[in-house]
Formats: sequence, structure tokens, C-alpha cells
Amino acid sequence: MLQSFLKNNLITLTDDPQLEKLKKTSQELVKRIKKDKSRIYSFVLAGIDPNIPAGNHEIKEIKEIFEKTWPTYTAVTRETPIPFIRAVILHALVELSSDINIADLIYLSTRNIIQHLTFSPHEEVAISEFVSTISLKISPVADDKFRIRYTIKNSLISIEGIRKTLIEETVIKKALESDYGDGTLITFIPKVVKSYTTAINRAHLDISTNLEIVSSSINALGLKTELIWWKTSAYSPLLKQPYKLLAPPVLDIALAVDYSDLIPFIFPESVNYFLMATHEEITSENDSIILTDFFKSLDVHGDILTHLLPEQPISNGRMSLLDFTIGLIYNKISVSELEAKVGISSELSLKRSALTTWLFHDVQCHKILGVR
Repeated sequence: MLQSFLKNNLITLTDDPQLEKLKKTSQELVKRIKKDKSRIYSFVLAGIDPNIPAGNHEIKEIKEIFEKTWPTYTAVTRETPIPFIRAVILHALVELSSDINIADLIYLSTRNIIQHLTFSPHEEVAISEFVSTISLKISPVADDKFRIRYTIKNSLISIEGIRKTLIEETVIKKALESDYGDGTLITFIPKVVKSYTTAINRAHLDISTNLEIVSSSINALGLKTELIWWKTSAYSPLLKQPYKLLAPPVLDIALAVDYSDLIPFIFPESVNYFLMATHEEITSENDSIILTDFFKSLDVHGDILTHLLPEQPISNGRMSLLDFTIGLIYNKISVSELEAKVGISSELSLKRSALTTWLFHDVQCHKILGVR
């Protein structure tokens, strides 16, 4: 990501040692995040925001690291260190994304809010590269988890496979006709043992592979069946009542939480559309709602919402929309802090199904981090 920021003229360096200092700063950030992975969300939201303020907690932390790794950084960054800091943050996140669960966390953290941020043309290229890098790590795994495979390669569990001879006669014959060495069985027996072992191991590997394919297909089919049942019944397992009886803010949050309980960490894009379709089918509408109005409607449903969303500590820096909502429910934060804490305006208008999907992604992040 450092090279991407350089290539797109978002930052300017005068020599290679300066680039090495940025890399060193990024490495220090990687170490810190590995000690507390719950901070990934805060750094993701700070790193992608082109309007992140200088007083933001994550920005100030990188400045503190700069003081150790690059004491003279202000001579290069001058009055605009934030692009350099964002480049460092995103570079660290790409390195951390070698862990598939962290890559998933980063992807879920960015996919909703990024639609509501305004980038310059050069910034958009760099941020798109960042998101694409993360997405390419997630997509193959996501598709595989929901795929039902109809063909089994090298099948040994089919009728044809059962009839197939596991130990090839030609393999044994070759061993029998090979050099006896000194004319004793000492050199002959190991060859026979090796030939049998090779054949049996190959058969075992084929069976194991096919059983894994069958197992994953059964799991995918079972999950899809359960999702259809959930959508058709329109019943909240957590609240133990039909969704149609729930008031709008409770319904939106309940759908997000219940759906997350069914969905694995990593999932394909179709999962989002299934949730939105479920929401629209239950409500028979998909009106837009301004975030301020959504937050105000939480007040009268405090008892049921605390059952859905347990209390969480408030981050000093950036936080998810879900965490901000939880902060409001427990009276730990005010609506006026939304832009500083999440990076979006309280006057933002969203389709209710889109809001539910956003909250679902945040619940998934909680699940990955082990909060739920």
C-alpha cells in the first residue's frame, strides 16, 4: 500500500531510507494490533477515511510511533502527515490479512462505510486496490463454503470405485521382477512392502478427499435448508416471537443478530441479498430511514434491545455502527458523536434493509473477534 500511495501521488518521499522508515512504522503497528485484534476495526475505519481528523485516537498513535521510528518525519510530511499515516495503517492491514479471519474482518469493516466516503480520483484508485487485495483473499473461501458439489473426483465410494482393484498387479509384478541384490529376501521384502504401502496410501487419500467433499456439500445443503426455513417461518429464535410483531428498530437489529447466528464467518455476496430480501418480505416495504431517526427510536425499546445486544466498552477511537448503536442503548454516547466516532453523518439516509445488512456485518465482526 505504501507503493500505491506513492504511485498515486498521495505521498511524496525523497529517498529510499524514508520508505524504510514508513515500513518500520507499519511493522510496529502490526505488532501492536496482533496483541489486541479488537483494534483492527478502529484502524480500518481510520485508514480508509480521507477526512479523518488529526485529533483521532488512531492518528495520534501513529504519530507517537513516528517519534520513535522516524523522529524527523515532519521535515518530509510538513503540515500534512495524515496521508503518510493512512498509508502506514493500510500497509499494516494488508500484511495482517494473511490471516483469513483478519482479512474477513477488514473486508466486513470496509464494505458498507466506503460507499458513503468521498475520495479524490487518486485516493479512489489506492483505496480500490486495498479493498480488492482483501476481497481476493475472501471470495474463493466464501464461495467454497456455500458450494454443493455434484461430482466426486477419483471416486472410490461409488459402485465403480468399490469394484476397482486397490492394489495394482503391475506394481507388485514390477517389484517381484526387480533385482534381488544378494539373492536373499532382505532386499526383496522392503520393495514389496513399499509397493503395497504406496497403493494403500493412495487409496486412503482418494477416500479421504471424497469424504471431505461429501461432508462439505452436506453442510452447505443443510445450511441453505435452515436459511429457507428461517426466512419462511419469519420467527426470531432469540426473541422467540414472529418478526412481524417487532417494532422497526428492534426488527432491524433482531434480523441482523439472528442471521449472524446462522451464517459462518466467511460468506459469499449472495448471503447479503438473501438477508435484504428477507427483510423486505417481512416488512412488505423498504423505506429509507435517516440515522438520527433510527437512533431516536431506540429509546423506547431499551429492555428488549439490551437482550439482543450486550453492553460493550466504548472505544477511544473509531468504532463500528453497531458499537455506536450499543453505546446509545446503554447511554454511554450521544448521537452528536457519530461523525467523530464512526465517520458518517447522522443525517445519512439508508434503506432499512441496507441498514440491517450493515448491522449484520458488524455482528459478524463481533463473532470473529469472539465478542459474542
